[in-house]
Amino acid sequence: MRKTQLMGRLAAEYPHLGMEGARRVVETILGNIETALGQGRRIELRGFGIFTPRVLAERAARSPRSGEAVTAPATTSTTFRAGKRLNERLNRSVTSD
Repeated sequence: MRKTQLMGRLAAEYPHLGMEGARRVVETILGNIETALGQGRRIELRGFGIFTPRVLAERAARSPRSGEAVTAPATTSTTFRAGKRLNERLNRSVTSD
């Protein structure tokens, strides 16, 4: 599902919001998640899952073009672990197909 589809479904389910209100709700939620992850904080949405920032240390690598040794800089990525309810729902939908 794309962000615009999510906004459309939210606007359809809550008509008093309208499309603009739904856009603001989705943007606010995603913005707060981004901000918290950027600050190194963990986000837990009960039943849905946990977003955790993960720092990957600087490491030795090889340039695929020249084959010479280079140093890959430290980076931060995000990991996601699905919550219990989400896993149960996914597994229920897989077995019912």
